[in-house]
Amino acid sequence: MVIRKPVSVVFDAIVNPEVTTKFWFTKSSGKLMLGKKLDWHWDMYGLVVPLEVKELEKNLKVTILWGTGEQESEVNFGFHSLSKDTTFVEIENYGFKGSKEEVIAKVVDSTGGFNLMLAGMKCWLEHGVALNLAADKMPS
Repeated sequence: MVIRKPVSVVFDAIVNPEVTTKFWFTKSSGKLMLGKKLDWHWDMYGLVVPLEVKELEKNLKVTILWGTGEQESEVNFGFHSLSKDTTFVEIENYGFKGSKEEVIAKVVDSTGGFNLMLAGMKCWLEHGVALNLAADKMPS
């Protein structure tokens, strides 16, 4: 997803929960920092997801391990500066566990969820509008 903001602003939107709560989760136990273990909360669903920051390269990459047990997977957020005011964000989520059918369902859910998150982030950062996409999506 292309976001028409500098890479530093887009990167901060992922690592800083004061920004991320405008378009994705409702609260976090802290800011993303290398090696830190945190919890992200989606209060509307009564959901808390633990995570650990495995890699963090400012304005380039964030890698987290999130979830527990069969729900654990790895997520890479990549940030590519296309110009001083334009950033391309890519997200890779992998390492799903379970049967073939369970893994397919997790991939579909992850793809849809991250697409909504990126759309919400784009709208918030470019226009200052909170679309409430995470809040309005029915839980699966």
